[in-house]
Amino acid sequence: MRVMNDNIFDLLGPLREKCEIYDQYLMKKYKLNESEYSFFISLKKCDGINSCIMAKGMGISLSRISRVIDNLVKKNLLERTIDENDRRSIKLTLTNSGVLLSKKINKELSKNEALLIKKTGLAEFNTLKQSVQKLSDLLSQINQ
Repeated sequence: MRVMNDNIFDLLGPLREKCEIYDQYLMKKYKLNESEYSFFISLKKCDGINSCIMAKGMGISLSRISRVIDNLVKKNLLERTIDENDRRSIKLTLTNSGVLLSKKINKELSKNEALLIKKTGLAEFNTLKQSVQKLSDLLSQINQ
């Protein structure tokens, strides 16, 4: 059994590495670069697809999100249309391929979450999930 004498930041390193390995696996499987993958992950926490909202959700600049959107449009995963109510406004929507890809990524993440639940039990998993959320919130406060 491992002795718990590491500080929290020492423990986060290997966790980050394991998450990165899994993210790399999904990016390779679905032929996405890091920003494109991040776009699909951020969809869950963003209300609608809007370049400003997505840039904020992904923590990147507006110029960077424009390049990400351009790449997703080229890959036929995202579509730009002019808003009929305001011709200056561009609407972004996932194409059928984009919707399918989003569902595949979410299904893989859910499948692995189910494996974690199976290994820990639902009660312990929920405790871990709450603890990770609390730690994330605390780290956000430190970095402000």
